[in-house]
Amino acid sequence: GRVVSDEAGRAYVVLRRAGEVLTLELEAGRVVERREVCTAPRGIDLDAGNGELVVACAEGVLARLPLSGGEARTIPLEPDLRDVVVHESGRLLVSVFRTAEILAVEDGAVTSRMRPAISDISDAFGSPRTWVPSVAWRMRAHPEGAILVHQHSISTQLGTLGVPSGVYYGGDCTTGVVRSAISIASLDTGAVRTAALSGPSLAVDVTHDLGTIYTASAAEPGVASDA
Repeated sequence: GRVVSDEAGRAYVVLRRAGEVLTLELEAGRVVERREVCTAPRGIDLDAGNGELVVACAEGVLARLPLSGGEARTIPLEPDLRDVVVHESGRLLVSVFRTAEILAVEDGAVTSRMRPAISDISDAFGSPRTWVPSVAWRMRAHPEGAILVHQHSISTQLGTLGVPSGVYYGGDCTTGVVRSAISIASLDTGAVRTAALSGPSLAVDVTHDLGTIYTASAAEPGVASDA
């Protein structure tokens, strides 16, 4: 599962099927401890200011546990949580897997919801289509708040004509019934900017550096980048 590291040279690994967090000492290459965290842990981030780990759990809770020793304490939110980002302000951003929503959490409560916009665009054959954000594969920290790689899925009815036979993921953003997209959510304004990816199919991971965004695709080799 997900991994996060601290300045002391330790890595904290989510063990999804065991429901635990594994602590590794990287230089020595040894396991320090394993701790129960929740039933279905998914995302993890480091809250350095409070000396804690924050874990998003698919059953619908956020778990907080000390960097070493101690048991997790849980905060109920809602089901299907995926990734968590600790913003520099101390607020938390949590993604919801199937709906591609980003929840802003403060003092254990959801204070706002951010979701990529629904878009209407005609396909390569001129047929109107409505694209709905779905399946938030990966969320990471971004200077504005968070960056999210997710899918757009067609919600309008498909006819027997207008879609090439066998197309599911369309590389040119207008054919197929699912496309990859990247969204950047601003924690200050609540605005979400979204751009469809014309190259990779099934982009499942994202990062950024010096104004360039990099995505990794599960369906084809290599890494794509775009400004």
